[in-house]
Amino acid sequence: MRRECTPGIDLPAWFCSEIKGIDDKLQFIWQPFRTLYEDVMNEYSGSFEDSRHNIHNELGQELWGYPLCDLRGTPIPDQTWHIWRHAWPHGFTHVIKIESTEDKYLAILLERLHLQANMSLREYRKHRQTEDQEAKKKRQKDTQDYLENINHENAPFFKKAMENAMSGRLNPTNPTKDSIISYPGQKNRSRIIRPLDDSEGGLVIPDHLKR
Repeated sequence: MRRECTPGIDLPAWFCSEIKGIDDKLQFIWQPFRTLYEDVMNEYSGSFEDSRHNIHNELGQELWGYPLCDLRGTPIPDQTWHIWRHAWPHGFTHVIKIESTEDKYLAILLERLHLQANMSLREYRKHRQTEDQEAKKKRQKDTQDYLENINHENAPFFKKAMENAMSGRLNPTNPTKDSIISYPGQKNRSRIIRPLDDSEGGLVIPDHLKR
């Protein structure tokens, strides 16, 4: 039995309305389990020599594709809505899996579907490539700015180290830190003396190098 999508309960009513506004052939399909599916789906399972996944009833559910199972043979849950498009007379084509019901995610999904609906496949692919390139450039710039800021913060330490090296002061100073260890009811407190780590000494360390 197919589960019908109820606007305002299963998915936001505004989102359902926007989807139908893009294309009235778009449909919401509930997937209780993860499945393997074809690019074009219908009830035809193909011949024995050339079998294909199809739309069928199994495990008390309408399944769109072949259910994937874990090592114990139990179907792997999906519990998400998918958007399929009725491509008559061939069947249904998969459009996208709705990964979240948060408004921000749904708004981005709608924007992409609007672009696809108003662009040719070639234009949309070029648009996505441009987006990916711009995002990559932004990540590179953010990383470069981040490292430059760290170098700026650490400049006094590097300068001091250079001055010490030029003056022949190369022996480590080994600064330490005293830590008092205690717990409720303890009569004698323990004292631990340990070397300072780089960050405690004032050096700014990139996040990916922190332990």
